[in-house]
Amino acid sequence: MKKNIRILGVDDAPFRRDRDDQTELVMTVMRMDFKIEGIIIRKIMLDGYDSTDAIIDILNHDMGESVNLVMTDGITFGGMNICDLDEVYEESQRPVISVTRREPDKEALISAIEKHHSEPQRGIDIIRRSRIEKIEIGNRKSIYVNLKGIEISEARRIIEKTRKEGLMPEPVRISHLIGSAIKYGKSRGRA
Repeated sequence: MKKNIRILGVDDAPFRRDRDDQTELVMTVMRMDFKIEGIIIRKIMLDGYDSTDAIIDILNHDMGESVNLVMTDGITFGGMNICDLDEVYEESQRPVISVTRREPDKEALISAIEKHHSEPQRGIDIIRRSRIEKIEIGNRKSIYVNLKGIEISEARRIIEKTRKEGLMPEPVRISHLIGSAIKYGKSRGRA
């Protein structure tokens, strides 16, 4: 695997549902050798469907054109702003790896979508077609992935190569830290 492979790591900034109607979607362009080449920030609606378009737009313009792979922290941003990984892959022709620490509870996600969306069916369809797989990494620890355009063995290699400490790959972890700093003035919490 070449060191100059570029990954777009995606996470959202924290928000307060009682006073925010938008939050930031933070995207970090990072090479496999951990060199950060760029940070991109876009506003997305809470409980909307614009996270998918924001990611695709970045991949088709400016520094996003050099990205080889997308890595997201789950598929929900800004509350229940569901990212359609199939659409990201189809529109960009870049593999997508969505990672989470815990196995997503699809039924709980569907209930949350029904509660927060005026048009829930699109989000429900995305959740139902997602395929969650468990990957063991490091010292008998596990992470859960949803993959598009990439085999699980290759995804495991990329995740292992992009982790420094903990479970989360650095492109996602850095985006998480930046999002936290945007909201609180300093980074806090773990990705």
